[in-house]
Amino acid sequence: MKARALNELFDRARAGDVSAENQIFDYLSERFRQFARLRIWNPSDVDEVVQETMEAICREYRTLEIKSSFTAWAYKVLDNRILACLQSQQTRIRRIESDDSVLDTLAIPGVDPELRRRLVECLRKICAVNRSYARVLNYHSQGYETDEIRERLKLKDSTLYSLLHRARSMLRRCLESGEIK
Repeated sequence: MKARALNELFDRARAGDVSAENQIFDYLSERFRQFARLRIWNPSDVDEVVQETMEAICREYRTLEIKSSFTAWAYKVLDNRILACLQSQQTRIRRIESDDSVLDTLAIPGVDPELRRRLVECLRKICAVNRSYARVLNYHSQGYETDEIRERLKLKDSTLYSLLHRARSMLRRCLESGEIK
């Protein structure tokens, strides 16, 4: 659907056409989901961002005075929500990376704290090289079966096993020598 057609639907929806309103929100919801997936990896975060965006648009579109294009405004609302999501993710990561006391609160009784520190450091190094390796290792260490990991990450069997093999090799090298390459 082109921007002009969407703007016409917007005008009809503001005039009270329920069918036009449903068409707009169905179309935007699907397009926003596709667009958000390109910038946010976690599917639940994508759904949350799209939901928040659609709520904001629904709240404001009737009183909105469009100067250029409804489509441009709607995508700007989405872009702002995506940026907020990415910033909150980065803030969470920075807190965990910079505050070792957070790692201590996650400590498991009976686990060597030095080994735990080395594991976390190695996972950070692996994540810096390829985030997929760290994600596969993380899911596997949490007890997920390979079928569950494959479904969550939307991978083929061969790709999952390749990632898992390479990630384990990197982790083993890192734990032995401190280097991943």
